[in-house]
Amino acid sequence: MSNDVKYRVAAWLKDQMRGKGLTAEAWCRQAGIAPTTITRFLKHFESASVPSAVSLAKLGEVVDSSPRLAGKNTIEMRVVPVYSYYEGSQKSQRGSMSVEHIEVSGDVPADCYAVIVDGTELRARSIGPGSTLIVDPNVVPQQGDIVIAGINGKLVPLVYRPPLLLTENYGPNEGHLLQDVPLFGVAIRAITQLR
Repeated sequence: MSNDVKYRVAAWLKDQMRGKGLTAEAWCRQAGIAPTTITRFLKHFESASVPSAVSLAKLGEVVDSSPRLAGKNTIEMRVVPVYSYYEGSQKSQRGSMSVEHIEVSGDVPADCYAVIVDGTELRARSIGPGSTLIVDPNVVPQQGDIVIAGINGKLVPLVYRPPLLLTENYGPNEGHLLQDVPLFGVAIRAITQLR
């Protein structure tokens, strides 16, 4: 195995432990593998074998990430849940959904989720039925952002124009009052259905 792969795996292990605040022992315990899997590799990097693909996959499941083993053009992927409804302050997958999770590039924050658009509220932005919005629940909305609002039990994309939430179809003084509608995050990416 090339040293390049060893460096990539070691960098991924260190980045994940630092970023997630995990020790090697705690991470391995959560993954159901021996703690020496990581510690031996990192301590004796030059002579140690890279952890097995199975061990790396188990570690990756815990942190929702995987090491980039190929060249710089490889894209890390992450699985995010798809939500359509809400109950109280919680997002929900209730109802019959054809998709419960989708895979997106790994540069989205770990707690992002997806909403599949089923209306024409944002047709003027080329976001129509079948388009998928990747939503970050931790972003503070700014004027003009697409936000996910809870309306009548459904998660609906609207345009943030305080004090209102609007569709692109509303007139300038029509819409939902911001104070009356729960917000569930800001769309940070759109995967648009063109046909």
